[in-house]
Amino acid sequence: MKHSSLFIKLFLAQLFLVLLATVIVGYLGKRGLEQVSFEGTEHSLQEQVFLFAELVQKEVGRLESEEFEKKLAAIGKQSGNRYTIIDISGKVLVDSEVAARLMDDHSGRPEIRIALARRSSAIVVRRSATVGRSLMYLARPMEMSSGRKIILRIAKPLASIEEGWRRLSMALVFGACVTLVLASFLGYWFSRRFTQPLRSMTAAAREIAAGNYEYTVEAKGRDEIGELGRALNSMMQELGGRMETIATDRNKLRAILGSMVEGVVAIDEKEQVLHLNRVAADMLAVETRPDSWTGTRIWELTRVREACEILSRSLVEKKELSEELILPGLDGQRVLILRACAIFDSAHAVAGAVLVIHDSTEESRFETVRRDFVANVSHELKTPLTAIRGYVETMVEDDLMPVGTQRKFLGRVQDQVLRLGSLVTDLLSLSRLESSGNDQDFQRLDLRDVVRDSVSGLASRAERKGLRLEVELPEHALELFGDSEALRQLVDNLLSNAINYTDAGAWVRVHGETQGEWVCLRVEDSGVGIAAQDLDRVFERFFRVDKARSRELGGTGLGLAIVKHVARSHAGDVSVESELGRGTSFQVRLPGAIPSQGG
Repeated sequence: MKHSSLFIKLFLAQLFLVLLATVIVGYLGKRGLEQVSFEGTEHSLQEQVFLFAELVQKEVGRLESEEFEKKLAAIGKQSGNRYTIIDISGKVLVDSEVAARLMDDHSGRPEIRIALARRSSAIVVRRSATVGRSLMYLARPMEMSSGRKIILRIAKPLASIEEGWRRLSMALVFGACVTLVLASFLGYWFSRRFTQPLRSMTAAAREIAAGNYEYTVEAKGRDEIGELGRALNSMMQELGGRMETIATDRNKLRAILGSMVEGVVAIDEKEQVLHLNRVAADMLAVETRPDSWTGTRIWELTRVREACEILSRSLVEKKELSEELILPGLDGQRVLILRACAIFDSAHAVAGAVLVIHDSTEESRFETVRRDFVANVSHELKTPLTAIRGYVETMVEDDLMPVGTQRKFLGRVQDQVLRLGSLVTDLLSLSRLESSGNDQDFQRLDLRDVVRDSVSGLASRAERKGLRLEVELPEHALELFGDSEALRQLVDNLLSNAINYTDAGAWVRVHGETQGEWVCLRVEDSGVGIAAQDLDRVFERFFRVDKARSRELGGTGLGLAIVKHVARSHAGDVSVESELGRGTSFQVRLPGAIPSQGG
């Protein structure tokens, strides 16, 4: 017959209690008998030491004689005790079992030391090193009529007492076994009678879980278990009607939440959480465990006050509400769209509210980028077009303008047209890089060839400005998979920036190397440098550190943005280090090509 865990626990607990009680009673009884035995032995030794003292007084002149030693041995054999006379210095004068000349100094024996310290009788139980048995020693200091001080010692063997203890222990073990057998039968009967109604209630609970609310528990007793059975029957009758209502509410909630793919929070009329999905928990910065969400008030879970307020308002106003929420974050602001509406029951009473949260951070960011881009492009295009228009209108309206002046104006128009061309070219390049990285023609190439081509094209420009252009490339190839045209544009832009912002007589250096699995390109200059507050923005579109100088040199403000996109399209990155007046260093890291295996 299979028994429940509770049955086994009750059964074992009863056996344990019986065994514990038996052990405690046996232990206390044994200790009591031991104490009685010891007290009787001590009393016997106290009486015998007085007789021993009288004998010694009578034989005071013959203590160390052979005749007295034999007499003492006979007394010890008859009484079963061991008698010893010890000088105050520790020397054994006579012993009833061992020849005194064979015994060592006894001044260190515990009973001797205690007796001398107390100047009275001392009792010690220990194992004798001389005879190899456990004995109870009684030592008593004594001053003989001759004035000599000695110590009388009587030792009684404990073998008989230990044998009594052994028999008592066996009796206790036998009694405990008998008690355990009887307790096992009684415990089994009691445990089975106690757990039988509980098994019936467990079966009823399983029927409830299966949806059968007609099952009843047989409750005969008038004790607490019987009352529990009757309460369970009453509960099952009420559950049948309530489960239908709960199922209806659950289906409503599932229908609402089933259509949501964003953050969803559902609360009841008391603002207790009925449902909160993981997306909503992340958006509202809920830090508690999911198993603690249900039944907790929404304002206890999140510190986003606006979410709690819009849910409360929807419960009160009984209508759909919507608002935009901007939250600060470590990676910038988050823009959330909150939409809340009340939930009604069959009687059109408010049963709760649902909040749907849409994260429109990316849409807002893209809209901001688009708006800024349009504004920046419009401004960059408007400046050269305004200049061209001014020069052309001046030449058209002035028929008598000298030829030299016209050539000068046409040269400026040409400069603005070239600036427009550079701007459009950079915009097209940036658009191509952002639209699709898969359109680039990636091939195995040596970055040294790209660097040499770029340096060759810009060397004359650096020479005209009086700059020293240094190239440091390793002897081994800097192989990687990439788009040669895009990489050439990356190197050109970095070198152009370095040349443009470095004064005559200084230097620009290009350095290439491999670092593990990476190919690294570093472009350094000893130019004007970049302020620390501008380092995080140099890769933004149209950002210029020195706007006046940049426009004078024909810069579009898109060069470093293109460098960043080229590096990222090649699964790499770009970084910058700079100090005002000390120069700037740009470093590009690109994944190197895996060396081909030789055959």
